[in-house]
Amino acid sequence: HYMYRDVVDVMEQAGDRLDTILVPKVGVPADLYTVEAMVNQIEMAKGFRTRVGLEALIETALGMANVEAIAAFPGRLEAMHFGVADYAASCKARTVNIGGLNPDYPGDQW
Repeated sequence: HYMYRDVVDVMEQAGDRLDTILVPKVGVPADLYTVEAMVNQIEMAKGFRTRVGLEALIETALGMANVEAIAAFPGRLEAMHFGVADYAASCKARTVNIGGLNPDYPGDQW
């Protein structure tokens, strides 16, 4: 319910001028499916000829656990991004600043 109106407003008002929509907090492929279904219907209703792609922002432990399934999403997915700050918060990782590395952690924290 947090993104519904945003997707509708942006697509209806600017969908013919968009290249992609970045979908935050993608945890499972169904998150992309939901946005894609909305985008499909709005494009058809408005008669847009350009196809808007989707980008997935992986920023939770759930998203990381499902990253391969998300990457295999067969629809409009064009890119994936890793949101380290929210991912760190999702994992309750101790950092020295938002998304920053813990200097006491051995090796690569991410």
